[in-house]
Order: sequence, then C-alpha cells, then structure tokens
Amino acid sequence: LSASRVEGRMRKDVYERVLAFSKTDECANLGEYEAHFVRASLKDFERAGLALSSDDGETLKSLLEKDAGICSEYGTNLGSDKTKLLFDPKDLEGCGDDFIKERLGKDEEGKCTITLKYPDIIPIGTNCVVAETRRLVAEAREGTGAYKNNLDLVAKGIKCRKEIATLLGYDSWAEYICSQRMSGSYKAVDDFLSSLETKLHDEGKENLDTLLKLKEAHCKELGVEFDGHINAWDQGFYNNLLLKRDYGVDSEKIREYFPLNHVVETMLDIYQELLGLTFTELPVGSYWSWHKDVRSFEVKDSASGDRIGHFYLDLHPREGKYGHAAIFHLVKHNTDQGAVDCMLCNLPPPGADGKPSLLRHSNVVTALHEFGHIMHGLCSEGIGNSTRLAKCPRDFVEAPSQMLENWCWQKEVLQRLSKHH
Repeated sequence: LSASRVEGRMRKDVYERVLAFSKTDECANLGEYEAHFVRASLKDFERAGLALSSDDGETLKSLLEKDAGICSEYGTNLGSDKTKLLFDPKDLEGCGDDFIKERLGKDEEGKCTITLKYPDIIPIGTNCVVAETRRLVAEAREGTGAYKNNLDLVAKGIKCRKEIATLLGYDSWAEYICSQRMSGSYKAVDDFLSSLETKLHDEGKENLDTLLKLKEAHCKELGVEFDGHINAWDQGFYNNLLLKRDYGVDSEKIREYFPLNHVVETMLDIYQELLGLTFTELPVGSYWSWHKDVRSFEVKDSASGDRIGHFYLDLHPREGKYGHAAIFHLVKHNTDQGAVDCMLCNLPPPGADGKPSLLRHSNVVTALHEFGHIMHGLCSEGIGNSTRLAKCPRDFVEAPSQMLENWCWQKEVLQRLSKHH
C-alpha cells in the first residue's frame, strides 16, 4: 500500500496534464477553492520530485520507497507485538483488585499477565506503588530492545529522510514538512518552542521539585531508598499521587462515573445535536466488518434526509491491532456515495465477569477528539482528493478535534457524559 502511494505521487504523465491545465483560461476562471486544489496538487507532485531531472527523480523514487518500507515495518512491529510480562499480584500493589483479577492466571498460575497495550500500561504507570514494576514495564515499551528492531528503523528513517529533503532542496526534513504546514517554516516552530521553554523553565523546575519532595516522602513511608530522581517511570505515578493527596482528584474514582457504553451513546447524541446529523446503527451482519465487536453507522443530514456517509467504531484492543487512537478514511466522497471512515481506539473492554468498561477522563477526551476527526472527514465538502479536508494543511487537521474535545471540560456536557455505573 505504501509503495502504491509513492507510485501514485510520481505519475509524471498526470503531473504534465495538471501542469498544462494550470496554464489554461479554464483554470484561470476556476473558483477560489478549485484553484487552490490545482495549486496544491501541483505542489504535491513537485514535492514528490517530478520537477527534478530524470536521474534525480529515480533516486528520489527509490528513497521514498525505502522510507515507505521503513515506516511499514515500524508499524508492523508495533501492531504485531506480543510482549507479555508476568508479575506476582503483590508487584501490582495500587492497581486495584479488579485489575489484578482480570489478568491473573492467563498464562501462568499465580501470575498476572501484562501486555504493552494501553489498558495495561496506563494503570500501572499511574497507580502501581512498586517502582520496579513500573520500571520493567517502561523498559519493555520504551527501552532499546522494544518492538524488535524499531530503534534501528528510526535511525535508518532519519538518514533516509535527510537525503530526501536534500535532494528536494530543503535544509532538513523538518523544513520540508513545515513548509506545507500552517507554521510555514521550521524556524517558526523552533522559535515558538524555544520561547515556551524560556517562559516555562522556572515553573517547570518548581513542579519537578514538588514531585521530588513527594517522592522522597513517599519512599520514606514505604521504607525504601530515595534515589533523588524523577525517572521516566516515576512521573505518571507521582503526578497522579500529587493530584490525589493535594487536590482530591482520584482518577480511579472518576472512572466509576464514565461507563463506556453511556459515554459513547451520549457522545453520539452530542455530535448529532451539534452538527444537525442523524446516526443510525446498522444491524450486525448487514455490513462488512473485520471483527465481531466493530459497529457501523449510517449518517444523514437531519434537515434534508440526504445520506452523508458511514462510520465504523472499533474501540477495544486485541492482538495485531494498531495500538493507539486514530481514524482511517476507508472510502472518500465520490459521486455515488459518501465517505466511509473508521474510528479506532484501544479503550478498556468490559470485564469477563460482566463488569462494565470504565473510562478515565483522558479516555473520554480521546474519544471526543477522535470522533471529531470522523465528523471532519464525513462533513467535508468536495469529491475524492479534492475535499476541503484533503487539501488543508496537515496540522490544521487537528484543529477541529482539539476544539471539539473541549466539550469534555464543560460542566453541562460532563453532566451528560457521566453516570455512575
């Protein structure tokens, strides 16, 4: 698939046709967006090297295919990871009885099986009192041996992308990317981040000192040695402990008020009201699906009744599945049908004993954010690659979702989204 995308971007015959069209009177009389689409398409072809000499073009094509292969292998390593860590229940102190019970005896009698999926690693990183357990999980996920040869692939990818950028006349891959973003240049991004670093340095140091003092006091309570550092596997735990002790915020208690089914159904209601849409869930078996837990919905404009498209919800982790949260455009708008998009997450599933899935507030924010992308894709005007979504700057893609996720911090919406299980 990655190789075919490279091939499509390097169709010189298509580039020449678009270039010729861009010089016609018909193109000069296009509307504002249509003219933007032509310019953006030409720029895409040029950034793929079609304005280069024949030899340089072939070199670039080889580099782009190499980069695509590296990315594909990297993603496969993440998705196919089968790492399992085994812990005694006492090594998961603080994670809760239900957490331990759900993982006990899966692979070895008397041991709890921990994977590198979010429903396992987040509770350990924020709640597990045993520092060594947190360290082992962090090392398994972020150490030099994590996910097969991915660290080597990162090094190869950096070298490959530097060569691509140089061939196309850019100082760096960062400049190549930023030149097409709202920021406009790498320097604008670097200056902005540097200014933030300057402004936040003192407060950040103060926050770090607060966590260090908390860790020192906590180690004294536990009767263990204080090493004088906030390690990578300490930050989540002591941030969470600080929230509980100093601010009365207990993420585990909050989870009791966000049962998954209620959150999802209310989220769908909110988006229907907000955007004037009607969602109708399709009966199981009436649509193509890649897993029995995947749900599918038809989307119509409430006022006109016109069908806009469909979306899938694939919410829970499983072996071989993409390990983060994202949306995927399966079918783009065309003259015969609307778009088909998929929201893919790794939210905790219901317990084997029938207990409901309970979400952290951060999970709720993620859900509303990702579903915002679904709405952006389905509601964008245009056909195929000429939709407003397809040709907007890549970093703007996050803007609607970042605005929509803020409903999760509004009292009225929180009252609707929450319900004690």
